[in-house]
Amino acid sequence: MLITNPADIHSSLDVDLCEYKKIVFSGINGPFGYALSQLSANDPRYVGFSSKDCDLRNEKETLFFFESLAAGYKPSEVAYIHLAAVSGGAKFSANHPATVFVENMSMAQNSLKVASKLGIKRVIMTLSTACYSESVKTGVENSLHDGPIFSPDYSYAYAKRMQEILMRAFNEEFSMNISSVLVNGIIGPKMSFDKERAILPAALIRDFSREKNSQKNIDFHFDPKVKRQYTHSHDLAKIVLWSICNLPINDLFNIGSHFSISMKEVAQSIIKHLGVDEKRLILLPIKSQGRLTQETCNSKFLELTNYNYTSFDSGIKDTVNWYLENT
Repeated sequence: MLITNPADIHSSLDVDLCEYKKIVFSGINGPFGYALSQLSANDPRYVGFSSKDCDLRNEKETLFFFESLAAGYKPSEVAYIHLAAVSGGAKFSANHPATVFVENMSMAQNSLKVASKLGIKRVIMTLSTACYSESVKTGVENSLHDGPIFSPDYSYAYAKRMQEILMRAFNEEFSMNISSVLVNGIIGPKMSFDKERAILPAALIRDFSREKNSQKNIDFHFDPKVKRQYTHSHDLAKIVLWSICNLPINDLFNIGSHFSISMKEVAQSIIKHLGVDEKRLILLPIKSQGRLTQETCNSKFLELTNYNYTSFDSGIKDTVNWYLENT
């Protein structure tokens, strides 16, 4: 059933939406998986898990775990959404390039090997817009493999890019039904606020909140030319559910928000929702060394759904509130 009304995406957990009676998803402790678990909390068909439940780096453990979840169901009644990833900010990837590449590849390969062994054909892989080369001005799906990647998180980017190869190879050799979505920066509850792993919005929420009750000015060094795209995790959860029954085999969709946000806007939004006097934020322009823009085009997805994304400011508000209540 092809969904063409964006309102239908919001109700995409209807029991009769598709034929799958068991939908398994990994990465429940990340913002994407957590949002999906919240969205599907009252639907017994959905089962999310973390690395504590199953270490996807271990093929035997993955096989045993998936066998237990699929018991009592026909393989055609089971679908899998691969959200698990070893990721963090550019600093984390730069410090652990081999670990990031090997473990992401291992988890993806083991998931698909096990799915193929059990006859589970429907899989959604989750790639990243970091896969697009710096030479590509605006990332569109058919430019995924255009150009090299030189950014500090190249190991993560290449591991995700190679999952598109895995998708096509497993579809061809094992007659599977794998599709892929590409996401950009994720904001929302359960983001990593770890010093090494946090992406910029999470790092600023952590750092600015520590100064919340002081009277000192808060200095923010930023490049005015840098812009990024961020998507609320709740939006991504809704869209990936739409993807299960709507993405064609071997296809790629950019599903993240297409709105670009400056670093100044990121900082100002966080300051506002922390309840800090905006006059305390001192903006200090600098020239950075990283990619100036990281933009993708999601027109392929929007032509089918006309989906209305949560605004960046609302997403930051939700993230800040969760952080203050849970840390």
